[in-house]
Amino acid sequence: MALVQPSDYARLFEFGPEDCLYRDHLGRRVVGEVEGPGVVVEAIGVTIESDGALGGNLFSDYALAIGNEGEPTLLAVSSVDVSTEREWVWSTSKSVQGVGWVHANRGVILAVDGLPKVQRSSSVPIPFFLGVESSASFSFALDASARRRLVQDWSIDDTHKLAKLGFQVRNISKVTELASSFSSGIKRRGFVASHLNEASFRVDISAQATGLRLRKLYDRFHGRQRARILVDDVYVGTWLAIEENRVERWGASEFGFAITPGRESVKITIDPPASVPLWSVSEMTVFELYREVNF
Repeated sequence: MALVQPSDYARLFEFGPEDCLYRDHLGRRVVGEVEGPGVVVEAIGVTIESDGALGGNLFSDYALAIGNEGEPTLLAVSSVDVSTEREWVWSTSKSVQGVGWVHANRGVILAVDGLPKVQRSSSVPIPFFLGVESSASFSFALDASARRRLVQDWSIDDTHKLAKLGFQVRNISKVTELASSFSSGIKRRGFVASHLNEASFRVDISAQATGLRLRKLYDRFHGRQRARILVDDVYVGTWLAIEENRVERWGASEFGFAITPGRESVKITIDPPASVPLWSVSEMTVFELYREVNF
């Protein structure tokens, strides 16, 4: 079995006694939300609702964490239970390049995949697709045959490039400039816009590609951003950018999915459903995943 799949993810939600992602229609304190299949690795001070039922650590559609009132909470969720994969070979270093998994390294500060966001590892394993850097040693497993290659990047203010990509969108806001920072404190000035209905663009890929990873830089002023992702008009999953931050407004979010090898290009559609916050985007980067075969 391959170590890393294009859709792999890790999520860590940690809140103080009075904080949360949002209050739902019942007034409950929602402190974690994930869509797609996965496993709850750690839960403190919460009640888990998975696939519509209370309790359970495995889910196939979604997981919701309701925080106890007045208590600090933690929810760690991963797309796979790394601890059960005994055939994986684990190594230790302060840096690694390639594709693989970081094991649970409680308290270690990690910079994953070059994002301007520093992650604190805990009990949740973290997939990486470019590499990891840290000032302290961490454990990891490399997927030796997996490779990741940049195939496209664009900015929402580059109308010339968007036109070449066949970019189409309905009901998009005016492009405006945002000067703010990421949660790491790194400052950024760039252009952003938000759209209410679907946006689509075409990506040229290699015939070896087995999956794609989309990364957006965006404005987190409004949380709970959600969009259906379609490839050549076929639904492949829901991209959820849940966090809200109205002070450190810049954020980065990724979404991955498998594709059938042999294609030369695909049309990607990002379609926010009705009654959700507008989908914000500043820059979009598309990477393809493939496997290097040695004969």
